[in-house]
Amino acid sequence: MPTWPSWIVKPHELPLEPLDKPSPEITRVCAGCRDDRGLESEIDILDLTHSRYLTIVDIDKDRNIVNVESIKNVFSTIPRKTALIVAYWIVESGVSIVIASGYCHNMTYYLDQSGVVRLTATGGERLIDVLKKFNLIS
Repeated sequence: MPTWPSWIVKPHELPLEPLDKPSPEITRVCAGCRDDRGLESEIDILDLTHSRYLTIVDIDKDRNIVNVESIKNVFSTIPRKTALIVAYWIVESGVSIVIASGYCHNMTYYLDQSGVVRLTATGGERLIDVLKKFNLIS
């Protein structure tokens, strides 16, 4: 499971508490979406840091979806160090894979250093279709 590197500064405050980490049998995916319709949500044209919603999808070993949750991205309104805060929240929430239409330079750095896999999708694609395209679900 990805971990936050000890040598990268941790944010002092998070406007949203990280989710409880999933069990080791679960792969947690976070997608930057433009709406809160769960699997029917569309990938946002904005980068992951500024996506309107973060949709969390938990997938078991058999590639079945066990949980879906859409969370309003309250981080996108923070004026500074947004990439650091979003990346830290993602890692502390137990996310292994992120999907977005783009990533800012800092977000790319933080996620790569933490071991989170970054996948890129086209803005406007439905999340369910993207998960199937990347063979994450059956």
